[in-house]
Parts: sequence; structure tokens; C-alpha cells
Amino acid sequence: MRKSLHFVSQYTFSAEKPVSKGDLPGILSLFAGFFVEHLDKRWIFLVVALAVLVPLLLPLKIPMPESKPTRDFYRHIEECFN
Repeated sequence: MRKSLHFVSQYTFSAEKPVSKGDLPGILSLFAGFFVEHLDKRWIFLVVALAVLVPLLLPLKIPMPESKPTRDFYRHIEECFN
């Protein structure tokens, strides 16, 4: 009789331990790790370069209202150095 293999840890399988709900993140990380491990490093460099360059080239223009304590602090610093 052939036993089926069950997930035990991130890199090993066993026929004795059945898969439980708690093992699911480990199984997903195993497949994600396998995918990233076999991914060409040029693709990883491209993703990192885009993650750095896109915010630099297309900054978000979020309005930042200044509050009275901020203005007072700025004035105080300006007075100290002028």
C-alpha cells in the first residue's frame, strides 16, 4: 500500500503527518520560495528598479496643511538662526 506524502516543514515531506490548517502558510511559502528561487535575477532587479524609480518620477502630491504649532516651531527655529 502506497502512502501519500504530507507537508511537515518548509522543505520536507512525511507520510506520517497529515496537512492541517496551520501548515498552509508553510506550504504557500514553500511554493513562493521555489518560484523566487528559480526566477531570473534580472526580473528581480527590474522590479526593484521600478519600485524605486516610479515614486521618484511620479511623486504623489498630497496636500499637507500646516498647523499653528508647526508654524510656531518653524518661526522659533528661524529666529534662533537669524
